[in-house]
Amino acid sequence: MRIRECSSPPRRAFDMADELRIGVARAAMVAAGVLGLFVSASGSQNNSPPVPKATTAPAAEPKPAPDQPAPRPVQLDLKNRRVIVHARVCQQEDPVHKGPLPLEFLVCRKGTKEHESILHTAAKPSDIHAALLAMGLTQGKPARWSAAEGVTRILPPQGPELNITLRWADENGEIHTAQAGSWLKAVSKQNTALPKKWVFVGSAILGDNRYAADLNGEIISVANFATSVIDVPFQSSAKNALLEYVANFEAIPPLGTEVKVIILPPARSAKSPHARAMLEIDRFGRLRIDGAAVSAAKLRQWTGAFAAEHPMAMVVIRAEARTIVHDIERASEELSLAGIREIHKQRLTTSEPVLPRNRRGIRDDLKQRTLDLTEADRLLKDPVDEARAVLRQIEKELGEMERLRVLWADYAAQLREVLTKPQAVTRPADKQGT
Repeated sequence: MRIRECSSPPRRAFDMADELRIGVARAAMVAAGVLGLFVSASGSQNNSPPVPKATTAPAAEPKPAPDQPAPRPVQLDLKNRRVIVHARVCQQEDPVHKGPLPLEFLVCRKGTKEHESILHTAAKPSDIHAALLAMGLTQGKPARWSAAEGVTRILPPQGPELNITLRWADENGEIHTAQAGSWLKAVSKQNTALPKKWVFVGSAILGDNRYAADLNGEIISVANFATSVIDVPFQSSAKNALLEYVANFEAIPPLGTEVKVIILPPARSAKSPHARAMLEIDRFGRLRIDGAAVSAAKLRQWTGAFAAEHPMAMVVIRAEARTIVHDIERASEELSLAGIREIHKQRLTTSEPVLPRNRRGIRDDLKQRTLDLTEADRLLKDPVDEARAVLRQIEKELGEMERLRVLWADYAAQLREVLTKPQAVTRPADKQGT
């Protein structure tokens, strides 16, 4: 298995959590609106009705007018609480062996993993993530290793439940609908059940702040991938020799058929006990939770509210390369005390030049750079560009040092003022009351 690890108590308890959640949701809504994800609150853009329960329907699929633009790849239907992803059939069977197609995905991003997926879409995975956030969901937890109580085991994906329905029209315009799992066939009929529910796990944010699924195209997986947007809610191997599912080509329409992938979260999904948040710590100890700044004083308040709403929550602590261990451990302790059961720690590497911290280091660095400049034509990287990068880093560091100098000077002045005020007379505890 490829495991790649890389939001009711009383209202008062949610003040800080709501502030952060609203910020994340607002960002998702703005991003979705800018990218055209939203369907009118009164219905979808093409006024299509909710997904019919019947397998087939006599009505023909409505076709857009010639001058009407094609539907956007992702649509958020607020009235019917669903996300619609426009996709096409890209595979039915193994193109080489002309047999069952081993699957890792139900849906992938176009131009990525069509060789192991039934559908592909032009939609950005991060847009689908934003639409699910806008419906009040919180990303869950991907498949991962656990060593709790000294036993190493794989935990399945956990998070808000989703129902996924597929809708398409045949060559006669007749509309068909099917549950997503019906397009799969278990390799081993004895031990493998077809998925009836799916979970929103939310992929991952890479160290450079890019959304992982936007790069690898992993949208809806049927084998556990830590960077999929949506996964099956049970352990499913991603090793080629152990793949659980093949395409049920008898149920799948012809190649190129347009398919609406309709994602409907049950009402209870917004209250899923399983959720995941990211706590970032920079080199100065500054904190951000899912991109929103939070003070150290309010971290415990936020954590308590998050754990109360999601009792099985996970928090990923992501620290910059030069974050001190004290700040990481202090944050981890706050999370544990507030009831967070799963804490994963990540340490980022740095791409910035590391400056020498003593005179000998400076001498050695200058000596090497002088030599590199004389042999520049033999080097893979331009030593002039590297030296200029170091100069930029020096200017950045000096700016940060000046900020700290001003901060600490002001702190020292205030501390001296505190010391000049009258002090209460204190006595050792063993002499009080005598």
